[in-house]
Amino acid sequence: MSAILSPIINPVGTSIITDSSVNATVQANVTGTNSTIYAVEVDNTNNSTAVYFKIFDLALPTIGSSIPVYKLKIPGLTKLPFDFIDGMEMSIAISYACTTESTATGVTAPTRAVTMTMLVG
Repeated sequence: MSAILSPIINPVGTSIITDSSVNATVQANVTGTNSTIYAVEVDNTNNSTAVYFKIFDLALPTIGSSIPVYKLKIPGLTKLPFDFIDGMEMSIAISYACTTESTATGVTAPTRAVTMTMLVG
């Protein structure tokens, strides 16, 4: 599944990105431009172990060698919302991936589907 960008009318964000199968394959430059992230919800309820949702401010990051600017830990069997009231500005692009390792060099995909919703503007 690839990322889906949907426009919305909202004073905080302008689009919602949803992805029903976040894994170790990078979803690159999902907004097509620099953007601000206002909220992310990651659902790891299908896995019993933690996953790490990695956000890159790069148009074409490489999982395992590119350094994420943000890394969010989601414990197993958990769905977590992350709100960024002032927003997280991405000056180049929004790209992301999800691995089972916390390190930047981690490349192992979660065993089962991880879903994500992101509010951007």
